[in-house]
Amino acid sequence: MSSPIVLDKLKNVLVINNEAHALSKNEVLLLEHLYLRGGEVIPRDDLISTCWPDRVVSPVSLPVAIKHIRDVLRKATQNEVIKTHKSVGYSFQQDSLELAINSAVYEQQINKAEIRQETPVENSAEQNQQSLLVKAHGGKKISHNYTHYFMAIAIIVVMALFISGEEDVISFIDSTTHSTIITNVPPALDNNTAKLPAVNHGVIFKDNFGSVIVCDHVECKRQ
Repeated sequence: MSSPIVLDKLKNVLVINNEAHALSKNEVLLLEHLYLRGGEVIPRDDLISTCWPDRVVSPVSLPVAIKHIRDVLRKATQNEVIKTHKSVGYSFQQDSLELAINSAVYEQQINKAEIRQETPVENSAEQNQQSLLVKAHGGKKISHNYTHYFMAIAIIVVMALFISGEEDVISFIDSTTHSTIITNVPPALDNNTAKLPAVNHGVIFKDNFGSVIVCDHVECKRQ
């Protein structure tokens, strides 16, 4: 008989077969919220306001967190646990998985389990990009604004690729502004491409929920 799956909110881990897998605090809140409202389609804005309280998050934060949770849950089951409802939100499939939340019975098992430390995508992308930028400039640090500009673009690109397994992410160059458009909305189905902010030689990320991030040569802003 397999051991129960335990979500420990105090340690921010998900224990599967006596092995603990690290989750971020937001991912723990997200999994709990979905599980407790199993079978219900929860809108994207509801999930963000509940699981990222009092924070402004990028459009890709939610799908990246969902993908990480799915990857961990695949260690327990191949069933579809979290279902995507495009342009609406997500739902936890009822009867797909039994989850115990903060169960004191398994506290000792959690303490003994080996926690797998997984580096967040944002931090990894930022550190790698910063290292590459310093090397490219002979070991000299470049300006504060440009550093954050390039790091923000790198984060957006990495996140876009990270969720490509869940949704079709494409990129193309706007012939007028020469900006790179990264989106999971096929151009043939997108009637609002012409309404995107006009930024020359920048990067624009748009998701199918309508969120837009625009990066120019100084900063990135959510529209």
